[in-house]
Amino acid sequence: MRMIRIIFLLSLFFLSACSTVTPKAPSPTGFNIHGLVGVTTTDSQNSANFNWYQSGAAYHIELYGPLALGTTYLDSDGQQVSLTLSNQQIYNASSPEILMQKLLGWSLPVEGLKYWILAQPVPNEAFTAKKDSTGNLQSLSQEGWSIEYTWVATQKFPHKITLMRPGIKAIVIVNKVE
Repeated sequence: MRMIRIIFLLSLFFLSACSTVTPKAPSPTGFNIHGLVGVTTTDSQNSANFNWYQSGAAYHIELYGPLALGTTYLDSDGQQVSLTLSNQQIYNASSPEILMQKLLGWSLPVEGLKYWILAQPVPNEAFTAKKDSTGNLQSLSQEGWSIEYTWVATQKFPHKITLMRPGIKAIVIVNKVE
């Protein structure tokens, strides 16, 4: 009886070892990204940590740290966008860029960035791209933005994304992608 139990347990062990679940790769319609963002405009310099949760067209972006605003939340259900400041005041608009520019004094192209942060061009929009010798995206120009990528060999996603257009430069450091 003891031998049967041992064989049964070993069988379960080997079967469970064979049935691994491959995690779903992040896509512009579903990811969790954690990192840092620094924004330099002609008038100011700001930086913050961020957590970005994307699910379909909806997103929740949490900005916190030395942004001088406390924790700020940018949320969208795919239709309307809201920005909640640390004092719990909530502002609404039809686009994140309008809210960010009005309340933070700068804005980033959130709809484009959800693709660019994963080293992908926005679909159905004209772009130019350059890849490095390993096949990773090195630079991308799209929607008036110049985007440069820095990769770390141990990561399957870009580590540093630099976005530039006249009057603004943003550096996004990606620490973790789920």
